[in-house]
Amino acid sequence: MTGRRMPIEEARRIVAKSRGQQPETAIRSQIRDWLRWRGWFVILHVQGPLSHKGLADLSAVRGGETVYIEVKTPKGTQRPDQAVFQADVERHGARYILARSIEDVEVLK
Repeated sequence: MTGRRMPIEEARRIVAKSRGQQPETAIRSQIRDWLRWRGWFVILHVQGPLSHKGLADLSAVRGGETVYIEVKTPKGTQRPDQAVFQADVERHGARYILARSIEDVEVLK
């Protein structure tokens, strides 16, 4: 699947599936589905009292690479604890993406 464009039918399915969700939830679902379609193993992190402060919404793994993805709406801002998490994982060699749409993760071809 790598290197090919997503068929229009698949893109429409992703958009239709996200209708009625909160904007950030819809964006997160679209990104998760797009990455899985591209062969990434994607984990959705659910925040709770025992979660690491600032943990990204998604992590994606493929070919030995780990990417943490924080999803925001076009006007959303990163919290200070999320910026600290980003700095920590990048210092340890992982990638971090602040994504507002699928276009922001297309660098992960």
